[in-house]
Amino acid sequence: MPQLIKVVETDFGPTRLFEAFIDGHLVGMVTLNITQEEMVALMVDSAYRRQGVATALIGEVEASAEKGGMRRVFATVFLENEASNALWRGRGYLELTKYERWFGGHPIKETEDATTG
Repeated sequence: MPQLIKVVETDFGPTRLFEAFIDGHLVGMVTLNITQEEMVALMVDSAYRRQGVATALIGEVEASAEKGGMRRVFATVFLENEASNALWRGRGYLELTKYERWFGGHPIKETEDATTG
């Protein structure tokens, strides 16, 4: 039987926190930086992966962003994280920019791929 995923949104001004709970246990979270139009730090407890938690969180972020008048949302994903990249592609997200590495808190661009759907 699928587990009920409850997503709670907390507004911190320019940032919103979305937390996913199953049976009262925190199993995932993501933040939305409204100023940057970016989802940051999507995390799901390894024991709850592939159970719809990330999908529920992203769906709530997208709905909140749309309700707030945002026309787009970005996500930063490590290239090596194949499962995460597959999740984003499956939701229709496109790769816009690749960075070779992060240095001193600033990304160093490797390539720009303005792929459009």
